[in-house]
Amino acid sequence: MERTDKYAAYKIVPGLKLIIQYLRGQVEGGDAIHLVKKIRQDDAYNPGYSLLIDFRDIAITQPNKIKDSLAGFIMFIKENPD
Repeated sequence: MERTDKYAAYKIVPGLKLIIQYLRGQVEGGDAIHLVKKIRQDDAYNPGYSLLIDFRDIAITQPNKIKDSLAGFIMFIKENPD
């Protein structure tokens, strides 16, 4: 059964130079951007680290909007690298 409760979390792993972002439930593009902004305020954040995003548990309620939301998120990351 697909979970629809919204949840977002992250973990910064300095030893691997990696940031893991996890999203679950009915997530919108703005939710992902909000989490990225939160990550960047973390003292352990390093813009040189790789970013791994786990979308496996998101609930796709409006498939026709997924492409635009994902494109908007990608553009935010590209235009705001730090």
